[in-house]
Amino acid sequence: MNFRRPAAAAAAIALAAVGLSACSSSTDTDASATASASASADTSAETVAALEGVTWTDGEDGVPVLSYDSGLEFTDTGALLVNDGDGEELTDGIGVNVSYVIYYEPTDTSATASASPSASASASASADATETSTGPELYYSTYDTGFTEVLTISEDALDPNLYEVLKGAHVGAQVLYGTIDSSYGYSLVMAVTVENTTPLQAEGTSVEQDSSLPQVTLADDGTPSIDLEDGDYDKPSDLVSEVLIQGDGDEVEEGQTLTVQYTGWLWDGTQFDSSWDRGYASSFTLTADSLIQGWVDGLTGVQVGSQILLIIPPDLAYGDEESDTIPADSTLVFVIDVLDAQ
Repeated sequence: MNFRRPAAAAAAIALAAVGLSACSSSTDTDASATASASASADTSAETVAALEGVTWTDGEDGVPVLSYDSGLEFTDTGALLVNDGDGEELTDGIGVNVSYVIYYEPTDTSATASASPSASASASASADATETSTGPELYYSTYDTGFTEVLTISEDALDPNLYEVLKGAHVGAQVLYGTIDSSYGYSLVMAVTVENTTPLQAEGTSVEQDSSLPQVTLADDGTPSIDLEDGDYDKPSDLVSEVLIQGDGDEVEEGQTLTVQYTGWLWDGTQFDSSWDRGYASSFTLTADSLIQGWVDGLTGVQVGSQILLIIPPDLAYGDEESDTIPADSTLVFVIDVLDAQ
């Protein structure tokens, strides 16, 4: 799917930094794996030690303001619990809304005359001799956008260092997280606040399914499956948007940022995408610039908390063009849990 984040590049970097777990090879020998784990622990400890030198103060309207000495650099991620909250405990599998700011330390170089994240790392490196720091600066803030982000407290969904700090903490917790922008080499410091918990699957009243449409079955954890493999259904030529679970939240409006769980199939039953398999919810902007038109038309007006079956004809999907593993002229089927709309 052509699901693109609506905000600037910094937002995409932020999501990757907070939400994605680090990958490691499963082919290493036990000895090398142990050595690698030890080295990772050492570098993580160095990052945590550096974070201990970061001062977090509450600015206007409670927005975090960070200050720290120039020259802060990380070689690994690390997380530090600054203050625990007094709300619900964060346990495995729970969903949370977080707000955050990101700080970085831009540099000026006479060779590049640029001090923004868009400056190329190679160009900056070529001017090391004349490189000067301008001090820590705000890079991105969810407080400016008015949107929180949804995280899943899970080893699959989070960087392991962030997971270890968040698990067992409580709503209201404030966490410093150090990471690296791999595209440009900047060390990033994030001030993350756990605002509240959020459902990770639709919660509402089940609605009897239309027997003429593919039938959806839910696993105990909410993961959907669908009986498309046998080809027992007539393929609709128009958009279908069927409510499977009726939520009681606000109606979704075009242009909002949605947080959803979803799985997508081709009409022959081949699954091509699933947030459930990744282990965490996804966020998208409900506009034709960010999503296929079938999502925009099929989800506008749906109440938050609902689960929707979408059957999208090719003209509202990718038409006569291929998209990754989706062939041209494909009818697409989705089951979507609408968790939040902002």
